[in-house]
Amino acid sequence: MRKYLFTAIALLMGLTVHAQDGKSFYDTFEDGMANGWKAFAYQEGGPTTSHVSVVDNPLVAGANNSSKVLLIQEDDMANPYGAVKEGFELKVSSSDFKYIHLKVLADVAHTITVACKNSEGSGDNTTAWSGAPYTKKGEWEEVVVSIYHNFKPDKNGTAVSLRFFSKTASKIYIDDIYFSNKRTPTPPPAPEETNINDTFEDGNIGTWHSYKDASGITVEVVDNPAKDAVNPSNKVLHVKMDKSSNWKGAVRENMAVPVTNDEGGLKYLYFKVRKPATDVITVNFIKGDESHFTGYTPSEADKWEEAYIDAGVKTDLVNQLYLRPGNTPSEIWIDDIRFVEKRELTGIGDIKAAHAADAPTYTVSGVRVSDNGLPKGIYIKGGKKFIVK
Repeated sequence: MRKYLFTAIALLMGLTVHAQDGKSFYDTFEDGMANGWKAFAYQEGGPTTSHVSVVDNPLVAGANNSSKVLLIQEDDMANPYGAVKEGFELKVSSSDFKYIHLKVLADVAHTITVACKNSEGSGDNTTAWSGAPYTKKGEWEEVVVSIYHNFKPDKNGTAVSLRFFSKTASKIYIDDIYFSNKRTPTPPPAPEETNINDTFEDGNIGTWHSYKDASGITVEVVDNPAKDAVNPSNKVLHVKMDKSSNWKGAVRENMAVPVTNDEGGLKYLYFKVRKPATDVITVNFIKGDESHFTGYTPSEADKWEEAYIDAGVKTDLVNQLYLRPGNTPSEIWIDDIRFVEKRELTGIGDIKAAHAADAPTYTVSGVRVSDNGLPKGIYIKGGKKFIVK
């Protein structure tokens, strides 16, 4: 018996981005929210035969390792309705967005059809129909649908809704939806993380790299040079400076970690570190264009130890995390980096917080300077400003 699925999807544009940037909104559903997706009805509040919800990914493998996806399920295959999301404005033309990208999982192969409504058309010219095959039965597949060539009228206008059809499955999972001016899948940047947990055990460096892509500093994942009870991990991050510098370092991007000085929220940066010397490691909690410097001094040379640094007294949000091994040629190995609510002594290793008296001195622009013979100006030490007159 042939089954027919009519799945209607409309994608909400919270922000209109020009296609030359190759970017658009990016619906991942990782926060568990449907973000406006709902069961389609021909009239507002009218009857529908579909159910739309965000669920756990039933197959975390292949083309999709996400945790959450959108499920669209039909009760009546003789009259399927699908899902809809509308109210956005998206420019479609030869120089703007032309393709919709999405990942699809179903138990049967089928053709995906997209109906794109143009606010600038009238009558039958308000809807453009396009399609693309889903071929990998029972597997996640990245599907690209061209909407430009059939866009009415005159292959340009403003898209305000999308409807998505499939004719052979009553249940379909969808994820990672975005528009592009390129057919080749080029996903937008991943969403910013609200916490991090960088262990490096898979050999992946993530978004760590040299600050401002500077030369003379190496940032890479390497084998743990000295496994012990504090850190038995196989892989760690290695940051090595070959030349003296008061600004070069390693930076971790793509985060939006809320930190607080109040109980119950993320307060401390935790990590394991090993350094050949017991001098200060510079740490900067970057919020947008703001720098919030502090430091950490290892208690022993050439030994792994656990460190906690109070981020909550410095800022309320961390977008980037910056680490500098020292001002002279030096290196550190670092691992298991994350933000935590409280200090939890493990009984292994020596935990030592950064103290204001030991903290380095910086100019308001973030350049580290010597405490001796400071010229007139405003400086920062231990998270506090002071003035030299």
